[in-house]
This record gives sequence, C-alpha cells and structure tokens, in this order.
Amino acid sequence: MTEGPGLRERKNARTRDAIVRAAAELAIEQGYDHTTVDQIAQRADVAPRTVYVRYPTKEAILFSKEDGAAAFEEWISGKDDDLVDRLGRFIQARVAAGQEDAELQRLKMRAIWTDPYLRRILRGKLEEAEQLICASLSAELGLPADDSGPRVFAGAITGLFTTMGEKAVEHPDSFDPLSECARGLLFLRAGLDALKRDAALGQASSCRLTARNRKRSRQ
Repeated sequence: MTEGPGLRERKNARTRDAIVRAAAELAIEQGYDHTTVDQIAQRADVAPRTVYVRYPTKEAILFSKEDGAAAFEEWISGKDDDLVDRLGRFIQARVAAGQEDAELQRLKMRAIWTDPYLRRILRGKLEEAEQLICASLSAELGLPADDSGPRVFAGAITGLFTTMGEKAVEHPDSFDPLSECARGLLFLRAGLDALKRDAALGQASSCRLTARNRKRSRQ
C-alpha cells in the first residue's frame, strides 16, 4: 500500500522540523560553528544523507529559502501600493506564518540571534536585503542608485527587522510583533513621504533646467 500525498507531506514536514530543531538546539548548546551535520542527523534521528538531500549546506538548515523568500521577493518587486504599505503586509504575513509552529520558530530565532556564527550570517543577509531595498526604492522614485536617501531608508527597514528579532528573543512571552511593526511603519511612512517630496522637487528642478537649456540652444 502506497502512502497518500497527505501522509507523505506530513512525514516530510516532521523530518524537516526534527532537523531544524536539532540544529537550533545544538547551536544553543555548543555553538553552530562547532556543530556537524552528523551531529544534527543523530539528534534528529535521521541519516546524514537525509540532511544533505534536503539542505545543500549546514547553514541552509536554519536559513531556508522557504522562510519567506517568495514573500520578500513579492514585497520588493511588487507594484501595488508603495514600499511601506507592502512592508506592512509582508511583516504581517511572516508573523502569521510563525504562529503555525510558534515553539519551534522561537527556538530557531533564539539560536540565530544568540549564536555568534549564525548572527554573522544573518548580518550578511540583512546587508543583502538592504541593497535590494535600496535599489528597488531608487527605481521606484526615479533616483540614482547611489542616492543617500534610499540607502538611509533601507537601513531603517533592516533596523526594524533587527529590533523586532532582538525583542522577540529577549521577551518571548510579552513581545507584540504587530505593535512594534506599527510603530516602525509610522516612522518609515514619514521617511518615505519625505523622500517622495524630495524626488518630486528634484525632478521638477531637472525639468526646468532642461527647458532653460533648450531655450538657450535655440537662441
């Protein structure tokens, strides 16, 4: 008798969760840089090959592409509303996704935010995200890629991510992610509105300068 898709999917999910849990626990107990795939497999009660088949690297276990990559891409490249409105929906979606297995998600976040090795990887990913946000906002506002406004704004967004992550780990029972998100979005909304005004003024000034130059060239 063959397994039905539902049973197979549940079995795969249990295996995945066991591997993630093992990796997070070992990171907290002994440090992730001192943890091997064989140790993770033994803790998860699976064969090392099972881990390698599912994850190309040890780091991918706790930084899986399944963890909001598609939602992040949709937020960055979306055309509905502006960046801040899309950010609010993105964070709300990630918070809701984290409630599906809240205990495991808290364990995973604790490992990532407290282990120095994992924290360095996270910092690198936040820097990559910051560059993507800056490029997207620059294009959205018609500003040069090296304009300081979008770069500062992108840093503020990743700063919000960092603050929310740290508070979630430090105060797991009392932290309200949606309340923290709402406060951050108020600040970001003011910043984005200011950037839009500056961009509009710059474009208007550029149009006037172009018009004057054309007029001079005809004289």
